[in-house]
Amino acid sequence: MMEADTPAGGRLAQGCHRLALRVHFEDTDLSGLVYHANYLRFMERARSDLLRTLGIDQRAAFEAGEGVYAVADLAIRFLLPARLDDALVVETRALELGAATVRLSQAIRHGDR
Repeated sequence: MMEADTPAGGRLAQGCHRLALRVHFEDTDLSGLVYHANYLRFMERARSDLLRTLGIDQRAAFEAGEGVYAVADLAIRFLLPARLDDALVVETRALELGAATVRLSQAIRHGDR
C-alpha cells in the first residue's frame, strides 16, 4: 500500500484527539441533514482512532481474548445540524481514567460551531 492509500487518521495534541471527516450523502436523511444516529458513528470512529493513535490494537486484543472496548453509557445533545459536504472535526478528551474504565467527552465541530 502506498502512503497516499493509507486512511487519514486523527491527531493528538494538548490532551485532545481531533479527527476530521466530511459528511457524505449516505450520512444524510431526506432533508439533507445528517441523520441523528450518524453522529454516534462519527464519534465511534474518533474513539477508535484515538485508541489506534495511542498504540492500542483493538482487533489484536479481541483476537487474543483480552476483551474489547465497549461503550456502556452515553448522553448526547444536538445543537446544530450538519449538512451534506460539511467538513467536521470530532474532538475527544479523556475526563477520567480508571483501572478498567475511561470517561470521554466528545464534540463534533463545523468551523467555529
